[in-house]
Amino acid sequence: HTPQIRTLNASTLAWMFTDTEQALRYKPLCWLVWAGMTQLFGESSLFRFPNLLLHAVNSALVFLLLIGFNKQPGRQSGTRDYILAGSLAALWAWAPARIEPATWISGLGYPLALSFSLLSALVFRQALSQTRIGLRHRTLALSLFLWVLGLLSYPSALCILPVFPVLSLTVDPTRSIRRAIKRSTGHLLLGGLLTGGMLLARSFSHGVWGQSALTAIGPSEQIGRAAYFPLWVLSRMNPFAAAGPIHDGLTKPTLLDPLVWAGVLLVVLILVLLLRARNKMQSVLWASFLVALVPHVGFTEDLFLPTDRYTYTASLYLLLIAGSLILPLSSRTQRRAITVIAVVVIVTVPFTWLQAGTWKTNDALFHRAAQQVQTDLFRAEVLLRIGRLEQARGNLELARELF
Repeated sequence: HTPQIRTLNASTLAWMFTDTEQALRYKPLCWLVWAGMTQLFGESSLFRFPNLLLHAVNSALVFLLLIGFNKQPGRQSGTRDYILAGSLAALWAWAPARIEPATWISGLGYPLALSFSLLSALVFRQALSQTRIGLRHRTLALSLFLWVLGLLSYPSALCILPVFPVLSLTVDPTRSIRRAIKRSTGHLLLGGLLTGGMLLARSFSHGVWGQSALTAIGPSEQIGRAAYFPLWVLSRMNPFAAAGPIHDGLTKPTLLDPLVWAGVLLVVLILVLLLRARNKMQSVLWASFLVALVPHVGFTEDLFLPTDRYTYTASLYLLLIAGSLILPLSSRTQRRAITVIAVVVIVTVPFTWLQAGTWKTNDALFHRAAQQVQTDLFRAEVLLRIGRLEQARGNLELARELF
């Protein structure tokens, strides 16, 4: 539906990197990949292939990230470290919530941005381990280049920013948090540059970019969404959650919504865990989880309909937290924890298979959405897409009265 990706030339390339009208988020590399796929395969089912391939790559990169996170200075990783990292990576990769970004064509930005961001993080850790100054600087430059590619893929890459100081602490646990952040200055500056550029573009744009979710709703709704979102991300880590693509819990939250207060209590609990953590690493990880959620609240997403792709990046911090909690345990307790994770992954298979069926075709998606979405305005749009005109008209009338 985007004519600019049907041809690939200087004019369309310029459009990809300067557009502020077609899409709500800045994603020039996504447009470039879609244009390349159009040139190679036309409009065929192979358009899903990049998503699937990138998700497979990301699963391997998450495994390597967990290995690097678990590895202590002066100690070689053992078999149990690999098994723990593999089981946690499998839990993340095979969760039903991963199906949407792994199969839905419009969700390409999430796996693409995560691939470049994780590569940047792994190269960054390697740079910190280098003893030769020249080689360290070249490796760090490569990390920054990969980070730029991640930022140009989709703004969700910003959620990876806290990983860089965390990895700095894994290389040298005695380093202060301030010094770890200082080591990540280049990545922080580039992330800030993109954020500032997008906000500036929004202030001058009269197109889609100008429709900021932060100003489209009132203060109470903003507080409600901010409080609800951590609860949403945590709930979608549940492999037995209902397999469904669309959830409208954030459409019109108020301070009287019990889910909002549940989200507030979760944030308070996380802050308590952050302050009472036994070691510095766990404190930083809990703080990183909250920081990683910030871009989603109105900047990288509008959150009217929180879908599973929103958890694609933020859920990684829960894996790192789980790893930090399991590592100090005795060998026997570690084996039990790994066994429990493996069993959960196996039991998850049928739920993931059901979710895959939901995202197989547009028809399957919107029929499932018609069963789930309760908000009148969005329900009317879904019903129109599957041809239920009379029902859609009724929902539109209710929506008009509400808004």
